[in-house]
Amino acid sequence: MVYLFCDAVYESLRQQAGVKQAILVTWAILADGSKVLLHISQGNKESHESWLEHFRSLVARNLPAPLTITSDGAPGCIKAIEAMWPEAERIRCWVHKMKNILEKVPAEMHEQMKSLLRDVRDAPDHETGKRRARELIEKLRRQHPSAMACLEDDLEASLNHLKLPNTHRRTVRTTNLCERSFVEERRRAKVLPRFRGEKECLKLVFATLWRSSERWRKVKFTALEKAQVEQYVKARQAAGRKVRDPFAQAA
Repeated sequence: MVYLFCDAVYESLRQQAGVKQAILVTWAILADGSKVLLHISQGNKESHESWLEHFRSLVARNLPAPLTITSDGAPGCIKAIEAMWPEAERIRCWVHKMKNILEKVPAEMHEQMKSLLRDVRDAPDHETGKRRARELIEKLRRQHPSAMACLEDDLEASLNHLKLPNTHRRTVRTTNLCERSFVEERRRAKVLPRFRGEKECLKLVFATLWRSSERWRKVKFTALEKAQVEQYVKARQAAGRKVRDPFAQAA
């Protein structure tokens, strides 16, 4: 396994009126480029304990440590990721990040801000991304302090995708793959005011996501991209991080 992703969708249960349950979802990109749905579980919210239990279930089923893990900014999820896989590189979802930043600037500035953020997100390399981010923060800090504080928050994780092969960056920088599946799941669930129970809820979410996952396209790992990943692994190992080579294990 190379890249891991995690996210959650919320649904209401009949026996808990007014309270939505979090359905935690994890999927992955394997060393052969295939995208697979790994696990779903129910939690009363996206707490550290719920995510930790979710990840422990994966590890108990012999899931190897991933190279990267992409998630949104939910504090409980981030804490659980760092506790379970401290050797992995955490990536902050750019869709969630940009949405949070745009909520903090006037509507008439949205297009300009999107362009500025894309310039940071799509930098040619990690160092350039860091420089562009710092320049943008310094330029707009006084005019839009809340937006720039949001960009600065967890900035390193927001730029970690720039350490990976160019052709993989668009795939790993967001949780969009499962977000699109959630749209279909919500379309099916909206005819039900509330699920009768946890089992019924999980069955519908699983069936919808599984059907969507069967249409997911593979990610290409050419010889060049494998070499770039292996070079990245060696650099982290040289820095004292205990990181495995996913292709060496898959060979």
